Amino acid sequence: MEIQDKQSPVHGNYTAFLFGVLILTGLYLTSRYSYLLFHSLIDLTGVVIIFSVFVLAWNSRKMLDNGYLLFTGIAFLFIGILYLLHILAYKGMGVFQGYGSNLPTQLWIAARYLSGVTFLLAPLFIRKKLNTAITFSAYLCVTSLLLVSVFYWKIFPDCYTEGTGLTPFKMTSEHVVNLLFLASLGLLLQKRKDFDKKTLRMLVLSILAAVAQGIFFTAYANVYSISNMLGHFLGVFSFYFIYRAIILTGLTRPYDLIFRNLHQSKEALSESEKQFRCIFELSAVGMAQLDLKTNRFTRVNNTFCKICGYTAD
Repeated sequence: MEIQDKQSPVHGNYTAFLFGVLILTGLYLTSRYSYLLFHSLIDLTGVVIIFSVFVLAWNSRKMLDNGYLLFTGIAFLFIGILYLLHILAYKGMGVFQGYGSNLPTQLWIAARYLSGVTFLLAPLFIRKKLNTAITFSAYLCVTSLLLVSVFYWKIFPDCYTEGTGLTPFKMTSEHVVNLLFLASLGLLLQKRKDFDKKTLRMLVLSILAAVAQGIFFTAYANVYSISNMLGHFLGVFSFYFIYRAIILTGLTRPYDLIFRNLHQSKEALSESEKQFRCIFELSAVGMAQLDLKTNRFTRVNNTFCKICGYTAD
């Protein structure tokens, strides 16, 4: 009797679902105890995933044949930096003295704009060789300008006003970023043949969760409100789908992500060889393959054998 060591997909999905429910319940209970702790845990989870995407993409850059992952990975390094600063600047953390709720909201919007533009541009690099030096330098310059405009020049528009709430710029920005995400979704679906089905589905769900998150983040009156909390829960789902799409796929099924184009090329070549072999063997025309160096036949078909009166051997 054969013993099955592998875990069934149904049991694995059930375990993952149960684990997810426990995590979400724990996060909710944490928010009731300390919203600051809840916010830090959720956003730090996202930052860890974002930096992990960068590490995977950067260390695979010489093997990647799809610029989408590499472009996204490089961008995520700088997006993660902005999100990390957003966590440290959050009201109550005490890291940046003299700032209120406006600073973390500004950093959040800066990160969202960078994310939206990244997802919009990433599909353009599918099946294209990416210049990593130019891409890295461009994101370094843009991120530096954003940070200087917030901390030094102080010209970044206000996003939150104490006693009033969100500014028109912040709410408008969330809608603009959502449009960027939706446009990126359209481009991604146009290029869907270049992605594994599971990877594509996770990327689509991640983008949709990010759009829903932006909607909730236009409706809160203070940074500790229920709308803000629901927006952060949607952020967890968005980061989780990114994890499933890029990190988990890249580590467990690298041929579906890192080497997808190469794998598809090999499959196409194998199929082409099968078709050639079939045509060669079944052709009514005598066909033979000759090695010019040794002047010997290396392959002949049955028709050629009948014409010459010899066996293939």
